[in-house]
Amino acid sequence: MCVDSSQGVVTALANGADRIELCSALDVGGLTPSLDLIEMAAALVAARQDEHGESPTAVVAMIRPRSGDFCYSTMELEVMKRDIEAARRVGLAGVVLGATATDGDIDLTAMHTLISAATASHPTPFSVTLHRAIDLSPDPVASLQTLLRELPRGSIDRVLTSGGSCSAWEGRDTIARMVEAAAGSGVVVMAGAGVSVANVSKLVAATGVTEVHASCSSSSSSSSSSSSSSSSSSSSSSSSSSVVREKVVAFGFTAGGEGPRETNGAKVEDLANIVHAL
Repeated sequence: MCVDSSQGVVTALANGADRIELCSALDVGGLTPSLDLIEMAAALVAARQDEHGESPTAVVAMIRPRSGDFCYSTMELEVMKRDIEAARRVGLAGVVLGATATDGDIDLTAMHTLISAATASHPTPFSVTLHRAIDLSPDPVASLQTLLRELPRGSIDRVLTSGGSCSAWEGRDTIARMVEAAAGSGVVVMAGAGVSVANVSKLVAATGVTEVHASCSSSSSSSSSSSSSSSSSSSSSSSSSSVVREKVVAFGFTAGGEGPRETNGAKVEDLANIVHAL
């Protein structure tokens, strides 16, 4: 469950979310949350554990310094490393991150840098999730296979993907192939984008995923995604960088979305109940 406020954390905890992705600015796909929000989330989880005696809900932080694409400068990578260290210091369960080259393929050098910041010299487990940067790839399945081949085993725990499409349902065939590619690797393929009560059961059946990702916000993203996709298709450029720019807009990774969202407790509870019953 992705949230971008302390109230969102409270709502997710109260309605059965197994994992919380903490962000700011969900209207652009999520950015790095403030340190204050990270600390607040850690405190809320600890308080709920003390009060109810429950196993702590895993809270992970998005590490993304700006909206738009995922091609980062040396200085931006340094900021991301510091944000990763802050999330670990506060006691979160992990981070969500990603970096690409201009053609949309995963930037393995940048990924090594970020993963090292998350895992080096730390004895306690710390989860690393590759976010939907992989959906900008010309071939998400091939990108996943490259990651599994080039990164040390255990470097990442999961990959969040819509199968390179505007929604996980549209990309279900690709997601199914990614699940097959990751089999036996220890990496979980998690379906996200447009996941709802209405489609989650069908999506799990069609792809074989064991985890799903949703915002369960009170506003619908369908009209935004549809209009963005339509406008981006008018581009006549065939260069890889233009294709990546089109995807950045179509997937809602840049400004021009629907504005702030509010986590809807009823949607969280309904989705959690369905997923737990699968």
